[in-house]
Parts: sequence; C-alpha cells; structure tokens
Amino acid sequence: MLASSNTARVLTIRAPDFSTLLAVAGPLARSAGDLLAALKVIGGPTAWDAKAWKWTMPEPRAKSLKEFRGGFDIKKHTAHMRITFPETGASITGEAGDNIGRGGRKAIYFVDESAHIPNPKALDASLSANTDCRQDMSSVFGMNNSFAERAHNSNIERFNFHWKDDPRKDDEWEKRKRNELDPVIFEAEYNCNFMASVEGVVIPSAWVIAAVDVHKRFGLMPQGKKKAALDVADTGQDKNAMGLAQQFLISYVESWKGTADLDIYHTAERSFLLCDQNGVDGYLYDADGLGAGIRGDARKINEARVAAGSKRLSVQPFRGSGEVHNPEEIVPGTERTAGDFFENAKAQGWWTLRQRFQYTYRFVERLNSGEDAIALAMEIDVSKFISIAGDFAERAKFCMELSQPVWGLSKNGKMMVDKCPVGTKTEVRKSISSPNLADTAMMLYAPRAEVIVIHPGVLAATAAIHHTAAGARR
Repeated sequence: MLASSNTARVLTIRAPDFSTLLAVAGPLARSAGDLLAALKVIGGPTAWDAKAWKWTMPEPRAKSLKEFRGGFDIKKHTAHMRITFPETGASITGEAGDNIGRGGRKAIYFVDESAHIPNPKALDASLSANTDCRQDMSSVFGMNNSFAERAHNSNIERFNFHWKDDPRKDDEWEKRKRNELDPVIFEAEYNCNFMASVEGVVIPSAWVIAAVDVHKRFGLMPQGKKKAALDVADTGQDKNAMGLAQQFLISYVESWKGTADLDIYHTAERSFLLCDQNGVDGYLYDADGLGAGIRGDARKINEARVAAGSKRLSVQPFRGSGEVHNPEEIVPGTERTAGDFFENAKAQGWWTLRQRFQYTYRFVERLNSGEDAIALAMEIDVSKFISIAGDFAERAKFCMELSQPVWGLSKNGKMMVDKCPVGTKTEVRKSISSPNLADTAMMLYAPRAEVIVIHPGVLAATAAIHHTAAGARR
C-alpha cells in the first residue's frame, strides 16, 4: 500500500491473506532445495497465529521400510494359511471346507471361486454370524449356483472385472485365446457370460455385444416415430423398467424400484414423465399380472393432463400370455404357422427379437471380415436390423438380461420361453431377477396390430359433420 502526505512518501507492505501467501506469477524457485531455503526464511505464521498452527512437520515414526513392519517377522508370524501382525493383533487367515468361518469373527471375509463351491448352503450358514462384510469372487459357472444368485440379485452390489480392463490384453490376445479355447469356455471364463454353458439361449451373448452402437459402424441413423414400453414390477426384488426406441435403435432403458404397498400409480406417473422427457407420445405396458392396473391409473393421469391443457398419451396393453399375432403366417426358417409354432405372444416376441439380433450379427461378421461398410449399409433392411445405444447407465445390465431367457417346448410341442432358467429348485428360482429391462425390448419389437388413436375432438367433429349431412339430405 502506498501512502502519501505533503511532507513525505512512505511505502508500507501489508501481509496478504493466508490463502494468497504462496500466490505467484511463475515458478516459486529454481529447485526444491531453493524453495525449502526460502520457506525456512519467510514461511510460517505471524506472532498471534503461531500458537494455533505450525508449518513444521512432526518427525516420522519410522525411517526405513523395515521399521514399518510393526515387529512382523516372516519366520515367526506366518504359518500354514495364516499371517499375524504382532503390533495390532490383526490376522489374515485362509480356510477351506463346509465349516469355514464357523465360530470366528472377521472384519471382512473373501470367498474365492464362489461359483465352484460344492456345498454353498453349508458355507452360507457357517459364515452367517462371522462377518458383516462378505466379498464373493469367482469366474462364472452357469446360472444354477449360489454365486450366480448373488450376481443377479439387485439387492447386492456387483463389480465386473473384464479382461478388457487389463491393459496387457488387446484384440490380438482375444483372437489368439478364442482360437485356443472352446467358445463356451472363453465366454464363461473371460466374458463373464453366465449363460455360455446354458443350452437353448434365445439371444446369444455374442449377438448382443455385436449390436452395441453397431448403427454407427454402418453410418445408419434412426428415423421416424419414437416408441416406449413399460414392464411393471412384481413383488419382492423385482423392478419396474421402461425402454425407449426409434426405428431400429434401442436408445434408452431405465429401471426403478416399485413401492412396498404395490401401488403402481407412481409407476404410471413416472412412465408418463419419461415419455414427455423423450418426445414419445405413448407406450405399451405389460398387462399380465400387476401391470393390468396401469390401464386405470393411465386413464386418470390422461384426464388430468387434458384438463390442464397437456397432450394425452396413448397407453396400450401387451399380453405376453395372449394369442400370437397373425397365427396363419409362416414363421421364417420353418414350415409351420405362427399359431402352431409359438405357445403365446411372449414366445413370438422373443423369437422376433432374436431374428433381429441374428440378422444384425451376420452383417457385423461380414464387416469384420473386411467388407466395405457403405456397401453393406446399402444391403441392410432396417426393418430387420437392431442396434443398442452404448451411452445409457444400465446398458451392461440390459445386455446381460437379453441373453438370460432360454427356449424350450411345451407339452403341445410349441415353443415357449423361460426367463429365469436356473433349474427346478424353487428357492433358487425365486432369488433370480426377472429380465425386466430386456422385456421392454421384446415388447418394443414384438409383432402386433398397430393401434390407431383418434383424438376425441376429431371424433366429435366427424360426428357433427355426419349429423349436418344427414339433416341436409332430409
């Protein structure tokens, strides 16, 4: 600060605030040694602050790595499957067998290769009172095991460590490994595909993975009207799910928990909000089970919207348990009619979705073999094509769910779909989540008769014109 008077000019300097003590335009010093010397001279608090804080660091409690061992000696403190730390009394213990953890107490327990444990229920019982933090780790081994139950339980947080997360592995490594291993082994061991060893998967995982952002590889952009589908949560761990699509592109899927009292009015409200946010003028909903209640709630919401001057949304039912669409039509690749081939509309919908992924995958294989993308794009029939946007939060879960359902034959010899293929054990089946996100994709592309929605005002105007014309004739 420069102060002036009639007799003299006095230059005084006020210390900056604490936050600007080290504010400089350029380097602080030529080297770390110079900086240390400068800070020793000018650094530190002023007199009245010195009692509260200091710039000096406390002496380190150890000066070598050996001193940080806390008295640990590898010869004294390691035994078979046990490491102890004398300074803290902590230990790391390895155990095996059905009674691991029984009678003990641990801060955290890691269960390695959990999918391959021969008696998981006994292990669960012995660990039940051992720890509040259990971590299961494993390569996948199909769906009919305790690890798969946990991996697909929406109440348990899951982390996937994929081979692509390893910087040492690249596309050349993948190609070499695929040539060395059986395809099922590679999918299970490296791609974390729980369904790799399950027979009769409707949509193979490889087809799904190939469809992620595939439209960009061919330079295709979706056009036309957007559409949506809603799968309503059932009881337990089930979740509501809504999917959005435009032409061949599945652009977004989202899931959320239902209410404990099974009041689905909130679900209907949220589905309307998602439609408004994404420019969709209506949606299909699963009308089997609890979803049947959407009709009444949607009607109330539409009445309120019209009264407030907002646009009415078209809400139409989809009944997977209902009859197939166009039952006399021949199913592609067979000599049977749809009515004779499919058990119900759900089976028809999933098979139609499978055909889209298969059609797309064949073009991806040709592209990967070196064919020109533009030339291939000219051949693609977008009414048979499908692509999954790669930028929404639940894409990984959605892709996994698409490969969860399997197909089989009913007692009548017709194709039917099982969405939770985990064997016949009731307790296991109950623990596996239904693929609600994938169900929305099935509804979006299931064959059905298009519903033409006519605004009430148009109907009233038409009726008035008809009445006027009839009066004129009289």
